[in-house]
Amino acid sequence: RLSLPKKRTALIIMDVLVAVFLVVVAYYALNLIRVGRIQKSSVLRVPMSYMFSLMLVSPLLTALFFCESAYKRLRRSDGGA
Repeated sequence: RLSLPKKRTALIIMDVLVAVFLVVVAYYALNLIRVGRIQKSSVLRVPMSYMFSLMLVSPLLTALFFCESAYKRLRRSDGGA
């Protein structure tokens, strides 16, 4: 078992690493969005870039959540509110 300060540090590092991974996923989703401009869905006939844009927005919002979590843990470990 880890002591409380080490556990907080490990959780902060994990939050930051997950956020970085999600930003990388969102970055590579930009290529799919570019390709999706010329493709249309087979049934609805809408540009696939609309569908692929979810692969950009979702990871960015989740990364924001993990950054917020790391920030709150960091403030708590520093004795802040």
